[in-house]
Amino acid sequence: MFSLLRDPDTTNLVLEFILDTPNGRRSVARLARTCKALQEPSLAVLWKELDSLNPLLYTMPTHLFKRAKRPGLGFTKAPEEGDWNRLLLYGQRVKRLAYNETAGNVHPSIFTAIEDINSEDYLLPNLRALSWRADTPDGLERSLLFLTPEIQSLTVEFGSRIPQGDIQEFLTEATANTSLTELSITSAARLPSNLTTLLRSQESLERVSLMAPGALSPSIGGWLSALPSLQSLQIDVTGRSDAAISAFFDHSSNSGTSSPDGIRTPDSGVFSGDELDSSSWSRSMDKPVMVDWSSMWKGYQQLRNLKLTGDATSCTTFLGRIGSPIQSLELVIDDPEEESDWQELCTTIHRRFRNTLQSWQVSATGASRFSDLVRSTARGDISYRRLSLDGLRSLPYLVRLEIDLPESAIFHDSDMLHVATACPNLEILKLCSVSRWPSAYGPPKLTLAGLAPLTAWCRRLHTLSIPVHAVESADERVFNWELSSPSLVRLHVGHSWVREPFNAAILLSHLAPSLESLKWFHEKNRPGYVEANNVAWQKVSDILSPLQRLRQQERQQARALVHAQSLVQAQVQPTVVPVPTAEKSVDATVHVVTESRGVLAKPSTEDVAVLASPVVSHRSTHTAQTVRSLEVDATRPTKHQEVDAVTPVHESNATGLARRKSVDQLDFDEKASYVPHTGAVFSAVGDTLSTLYQTVRSVSPPFILRLIDVFSIFSPSSLRTPVLSKITPVCQ
Repeated sequence: MFSLLRDPDTTNLVLEFILDTPNGRRSVARLARTCKALQEPSLAVLWKELDSLNPLLYTMPTHLFKRAKRPGLGFTKAPEEGDWNRLLLYGQRVKRLAYNETAGNVHPSIFTAIEDINSEDYLLPNLRALSWRADTPDGLERSLLFLTPEIQSLTVEFGSRIPQGDIQEFLTEATANTSLTELSITSAARLPSNLTTLLRSQESLERVSLMAPGALSPSIGGWLSALPSLQSLQIDVTGRSDAAISAFFDHSSNSGTSSPDGIRTPDSGVFSGDELDSSSWSRSMDKPVMVDWSSMWKGYQQLRNLKLTGDATSCTTFLGRIGSPIQSLELVIDDPEEESDWQELCTTIHRRFRNTLQSWQVSATGASRFSDLVRSTARGDISYRRLSLDGLRSLPYLVRLEIDLPESAIFHDSDMLHVATACPNLEILKLCSVSRWPSAYGPPKLTLAGLAPLTAWCRRLHTLSIPVHAVESADERVFNWELSSPSLVRLHVGHSWVREPFNAAILLSHLAPSLESLKWFHEKNRPGYVEANNVAWQKVSDILSPLQRLRQQERQQARALVHAQSLVQAQVQPTVVPVPTAEKSVDATVHVVTESRGVLAKPSTEDVAVLASPVVSHRSTHTAQTVRSLEVDATRPTKHQEVDAVTPVHESNATGLARRKSVDQLDFDEKASYVPHTGAVFSAVGDTLSTLYQTVRSVSPPFILRLIDVFSIFSPSSLRTPVLSKITPVCQ
C-alpha cells in the first residue's frame, strides 16, 4: 500500500477508478478525511471536474444564503471579503467546469457577487476546460468571468435567442488572450460570416466541433484545412447537397483542385457553391469512376478522428472527398431509407480507410431517438427492418465496431459471417444491444449458434453485445473445438430470448469457455421487459459456471493426453523388416506429346475524364505622375541713382555782344514722368533741350543772362532738387 503511494501517477489512476464506481465520490471523500497521505491526491481528484458551481458555493458560510441546502438560490446579504477564502482555496483545484443556464440552479445575483470580488486573480485560476450553455445574452456574458488565459478547451452552446452580434463579441474576447487546443460550437442559428477571421489567431487547435448551420461554408473549409495540428473534427452535414459538400473541399487553401471526385458527384466544380440536389444523378450512376484525390490534397494530413452528423447520403459524399488517414470514424445518422445508401456507405469506407480505420461507430440522431422513445410507450408499435452487413468489405485493422440504430436492428446469421471475414481483428462488437423484442413482435432473427464465425475467426474479440435467440442448433459442427474463443470474456445479450436454458448454457460454455461476465436487461420497468426471458437467462448464468469449469478440466486432460502420446511416439523405435529384392528392366523411353495452345488477352479499359477549371485572378494598377509646383520671381530688378542734370554754362561773343543765359531749373509736367519711353527717346529729348538752351543764351541780352546767373547762384537747392529728380530718369 505504501509503495503504491510513492508513485503519484499510479495513485491518481487508482483514485480515478474508484471515482467512476457507484458512489465513487463518497468513497474518495472518505479517503480524504481518514488518511493524511491520501488527502491531497483525493481532493485533487474530487475537485478536478465540476458539473455545476454549487459544490464551490457549499464551501461558503451557510448564513449567507437564502437556503443553506440550496445555495444556488442566492444570498441574503452581500458576502464579505473573508467569506470567499475557502472558495478561492478549493477553486485552485478545479480543472474542468460545466454550466447550463437552462437548469437554473445558480441565481444571477451570485455571478454579480463573484464579479465584485476584490481579487487580482481569477476565481478558478487553474481552469483548463470550460463547457458553457447559454440561452440569453446575459448568460453568455457571465462566462467571461471564468475565461482565464490558461483555458485550453472551450465548449459553448448558443441558444436561439442570442443574436449574432453578441456571439461575435464573445468569440472575440474568448480568443483574444487564449491559445485553445479544443473548440466546440453548437448553435441553432447560423454561424457568423466572419468566423474564420475571429478564430484566425487559434493556430494550435487539435479538436474542432462545429454543429451549426453554415459549418460547411467554403471559408471554414479552407480555414480547417490550414490548421497544422488538427486531429479531430466534428461537423454537421444534415441537409447539405453534394455540391455544397464539394465546395467545402474545393475552396480549401491546399486542395490544389477545383473539381470533385467521381464518387456520386456529377458536378464539375464550377457551380460548387450552389445548393443543388444531385442525389437523383448519383443513383443513376451504375459504375462510378473512383479518383484518388488524396494525393492532390495537402490539407487535413494530421486528421485522425472524424465525426459526422446527417443522413447516409451526405456522409458518403463527405467521406468520398476526405483524403486523411482516418483511424476513428463516428457517424450520427438517421436509419437508411434505402439499402443501397447503406451499401454505398460501406463501400466508400472500405475504399478510403481500409488500411487505417480502427474504430467505427454508427449511432442515431436526436430526431430518431425521439421517435424511438414515442414507440417505446404502451401504445407505440415497433417496426424493425434489416440492416444487411453483406456490403462490409475488408477492414483488417478495425478493432471496434458499434451500430446502434432504432429501426435497423434485424441481423441474420449470415451477417456475422461477413463481419468475421471482413474484420478478423475485432476486439469490441456491439450491434443494437438496446433493441426491444417484446412477445408481440417475436424473437430476434440472429441465433446463438450464429455467433460461431465470430468466436472462430475473431481471435481477439473480448467484448460482444448483441441480442440473440438462444435455441438449440441442429448443426453439430458448432461443437467443433476450433469454434471456441479463448478471448471472449464479456457478453451482453440485452433483451434476448432463450428457449432451453440448459442447452443454451452448454453451447455458450463451448463457444466462450473463458466468459467472465454475462449480462442482460432485468429491470422490470424497462421498456421491452419479458419476465420469462429474464428468468431463463438467470438459469443460464447459474448453470454456466459449473459447465465452464468442466470444460476447462476436460480440455486440460485432452491436452495432457495428446502431449503424452507425442512423447510415447517419439520414444518407440520402429522395427526394420528386410524387404526382398529382384532385378527387373523398365522401359524408360520418354514419349513427348506436344500441343499448341493460344491465349487471347483483351485488356479492360476505363475512360477517366477530369475537368479542370483554372483559377483566374484580376489585377489593376493605378499610375499617377508626380508633379511639382515651383514659383519663380520674375520681377525685373530696378536701380535708383541720382544724376546731376545741371548743364555747364558756356559763354560766347557774337557781333561784339556777349550773351549769356543760365538755366537752373526745368519744369516738366508731373504726368510726363509716368509715360514710359525708351532710352533713345530720352536721349533725343535731352539733346533738344540742350540745343534750345544754347539758342536762348545766344539771343538773350547780356543783362538778362547776368540776372539768370545771379538768380541761379542765390537760388536754394530745394528748388533744384525736383528738377534733378525729374531729369534723372529722362537721361537714363
